[in-house]
Amino acid sequence: MPTAAAPPKGKAAASADAKVRGYFADTRNLATGYLFVLPLLVLYEVGIQTSNSDRVNAVGDGFQYLAEKVGHNVLNVVLACGFIVAFLYNRSTQGRTNVVHIAPLILEAATYAFLIGIFAWAFGRMPVNSLADMAGKVSWDRELGINLLLSLGAGVYEETLFRLVLIGALLWLAREALKHSEPDEHTPYLVAVFTGAVLFALAHHVAFGDGGGLRLLPIDARPFVFRAVCGVFFGALYLMRGFAAAVYAHALYDVLVCVHNASLAR
Repeated sequence: MPTAAAPPKGKAAASADAKVRGYFADTRNLATGYLFVLPLLVLYEVGIQTSNSDRVNAVGDGFQYLAEKVGHNVLNVVLACGFIVAFLYNRSTQGRTNVVHIAPLILEAATYAFLIGIFAWAFGRMPVNSLADMAGKVSWDRELGINLLLSLGAGVYEETLFRLVLIGALLWLAREALKHSEPDEHTPYLVAVFTGAVLFALAHHVAFGDGGGLRLLPIDARPFVFRAVCGVFFGALYLMRGFAAAVYAHALYDVLVCVHNASLAR
């Protein structure tokens, strides 16, 4: 009985290479990244609202302050408009977003999160504890659930502010400041990433006061350096792999730390 001929090895390899290139190009696209991150944002916001918790992510606290000034409905309209613009822009430049790519993107981001976890352990920021031991000790109570939601919020809000907005602004400023000195093409990116990383670390030592103002907390060198290195990592990840990869890597790392800390508390 005749059978279909197998495709030539060269064509199969070229097809596989095209799919890999398509995956990296699609997931690095900003509009696609926004669309992929939107479910995470909705999950966080719905979870916080339905949990009746007054705890929010620190950066999210700033967004809540903004919401109180302009109204939640206004911000919801802005988010909806952002989704529509991202969707239409994506359609006009790349066609349809391949939603299948979100699964390997999350797996890719989980790999980055695990690598940061190894660095955190080596840096002394995470005590040794096996995953099996963690699974045996963690009790999935309401407090842990809220902490997990805050982890998702950290990924969305912090990457939006410190990578999407801040690094974008710093990159523009660096290019403007260096345009007459003919720098290496990588210099503005390095300036933006390292400056953004320092500001990212500093932001973790700032708290909202009782009167709504900001106050600077004492700076401990070890956690400051750790956060600055993480800022460099997330900044480079944002530039090389896109917004969604940075958000999911940040969120999944925070989830890992959250589960790890909960296991130690049992």
